Amino acid sequence: MKHIGLILAQDLSVDTDLHLQELKALCATIDIEVPFVVTQKMRARKPGLLGQGKLSEIKLAMDERVTHIITLQTLSPNDRTLLAEYFPNQIIMDKFEVVVTIFEKRASSTLSNLQVKLLRLQMEYANLAGSYESYSKQGGGGVSRGQGEQQLQIDRRHLSRRMIEVRNKIEKEHKKNEMMTQRRQKNSVFTVSLVGYTNAGKSTLLNSLLSLSKESKVNKMVESKNQVFSSLDTATRRIEIPFYAPFLLIDTVGLIHECPAELVEAFKTTMGSLDEADLVIALIDASRQDTQAQLETILSYAPTLDEDKLLVVFNKCDLNPLNTNHLCISAKNGDSVMQLVEIIDDRQTHDYILVKGECDESEVGQLFQETIDCVITKLIKGTDSIYCEAKIAPHRKDLMAILVTQNTSIRS
Repeated sequence: MKHIGLILAQDLSVDTDLHLQELKALCATIDIEVPFVVTQKMRARKPGLLGQGKLSEIKLAMDERVTHIITLQTLSPNDRTLLAEYFPNQIIMDKFEVVVTIFEKRASSTLSNLQVKLLRLQMEYANLAGSYESYSKQGGGGVSRGQGEQQLQIDRRHLSRRMIEVRNKIEKEHKKNEMMTQRRQKNSVFTVSLVGYTNAGKSTLLNSLLSLSKESKVNKMVESKNQVFSSLDTATRRIEIPFYAPFLLIDTVGLIHECPAELVEAFKTTMGSLDEADLVIALIDASRQDTQAQLETILSYAPTLDEDKLLVVFNKCDLNPLNTNHLCISAKNGDSVMQLVEIIDDRQTHDYILVKGECDESEVGQLFQETIDCVITKLIKGTDSIYCEAKIAPHRKDLMAILVTQNTSIRS
């Protein structure tokens, strides 16, 4: 069922229009169509977000079909109380609540479900004070202010206990993920993390790389939809493309502009994978106007990220060709995706030694098995032997010895 929404926003920057477009897209994800937007330039924040004169105007002129009032800025309990007085028949939501509602629809793993549950509890806790405002206005035969404050403290303690329980469960899931990360590091598997705005095409890129793999990996592909937050769970896939070094690709949770601190904290494990990765691809949606803001947002989520590990890639360049020094691709069409593979391969094997020589067929099989330390880049089958070119890790002299070398060179 489609609902009709009206967005209220303080106009605080030149990017307000872009932020409103993003909020509209978020609302559409939970079936709220937003044909009405009211903004107000303000020097200082007022109770109820906008000035009460403006709220009175909106109430008088508002379309009767409106079912939801959505705010761009985060609401305090007092804001909610005041807005509820002006709009008693509408559901009041801020951007944070919209995102949490989307998360509740999309969470599938144990960890993401726990994270969303914690977010909802935190939101309930923050809004408790506003929900007891009515007690202070009652007297006589109504509930006394003292009783209201007592009930507020009881409810706060109850929610605090529930949040502690959920946090403990989340911590257990974090430890499981840390063990998996340690196993990957022990096996010396080169790891690439994908990070970017929601709907930038991260999952589409992952699937595109899987389609290039030497074996069919259709069953390993992830859901990719043209919508925000199509998935809340990280996906890790091994990419094995013929004649290139294999690597693990981690598709992280999508980002949004000015994501509330609670959301950042909830998905800190995902952001933690950026520091642990050997290479981080910041995927920028070229079809949007805010490409610089996207990159700044990505970097704000990973303030300790080593810049040497960062690779900025523009996606959806088929929709909006750009003049930039960064790599431009189309994950959907496959344009320049192999160029990205070559860059990843160069990062992974930059200190490997390129060895050219001959060997017999059985020895080639041994080289193919050593996928971490040996990348075969060319094979030519001859009458009595096989000509082979391979990039080999410097410490694997045993693999180099297999080839009757014609020449070797250090890759720079």
